[in-house]
This record gives sequence, C-alpha cells and structure tokens, in this order.
Amino acid sequence: MNIRPATIQDAQAMLDIYAPFVLNSVISFELEVPKLATFAEKITSTTQRYPWLVAEQDDAVIGYAYASPFRERAAYDLTAESSIYVLPDFHSKKIEGVSIAARLYDALFTELQKSGFKQIIGVITSPNRVSENFHTKMGFKSIGIFSAIGFKFGHWHDVHFMQKPL
Repeated sequence: MNIRPATIQDAQAMLDIYAPFVLNSVISFELEVPKLATFAEKITSTTQRYPWLVAEQDDAVIGYAYASPFRERAAYDLTAESSIYVLPDFHSKKIEGVSIAARLYDALFTELQKSGFKQIIGVITSPNRVSENFHTKMGFKSIGIFSAIGFKFGHWHDVHFMQKPL
C-alpha cells in the first residue's frame, strides 16, 4: 500500500468510494452525490491549504483522507476538520498490524503538523460506534454531541464532535 497526495486524476476513484456513503448512510450529510466536476473543484480548492491523501494498492485508490477548514474565521486558521473514507472491503484489513484508515490518518496528521496546524476536529454522525472508537484510538477526545442537527432519510441525526491536539 502507498499513501500519497491526491491529484485531480484521483477524483473519480475517490468519488466512487464516497458515493455509497452519500446514497446509503448518514455518515455523510450530503443528500446527493456531487458531480465529478464539483468534487474535483473541492480537491483543487482544498489542497491549496490543506492536505488530501490517497491510499492505493496495486495502483487502485482504496481510501482517502483530507483536512478542510473547521470554521471560516481567522482565529480558527490553525484548526482543521478531518474526513476519511475507505472502501468497505478494506475496513478491517491491516498492514503490519495497522489499519489502512489509521495509516491514512497518521499521514494526514503529519502533514498538518508540518504546516503548523495545532488542532484537528472529527465530526461524526452519532451513534457510530465504529468511527467513534476509531477516533478515540487515534487520540481524539469527545467534545460533545449536538442533538438532532442533521436531517437525512426522513430522520434527525446527532453529531459527535471530537478533538485531537496535533
């Protein structure tokens, strides 16, 4: 497995990973799968300041992680929000005892630290024990749960905010 910076050429592969999370779950609060051009523009605009990484195996993208602005105010400039998506077939796969998601996050955190970031925020639809446990294992602490703030599939959903100092 190789972890490297994402490029525009990876957009379709990453969108293919992301689409089922939009269509079939509340992990993403997007209601429609973004168009390829929109997704590619997000990569271009985000990577001007924040890292966006892909994990690939046998030249195929199997997961990705990226950081984005936590909030738009200047006082938040050294805090970022993290996102990570891995193909379901690779969720439980480990390389040398470490999950692909953990390797992606470690690489993302390293890149953020190099750029001077001090805090990373995880935003998780709750309950999602797998993601909450993963973030805890990666050093995040629970900050709080916002009740019923996302509406998808005819239901209101909670959001769990977690924070990790870098």
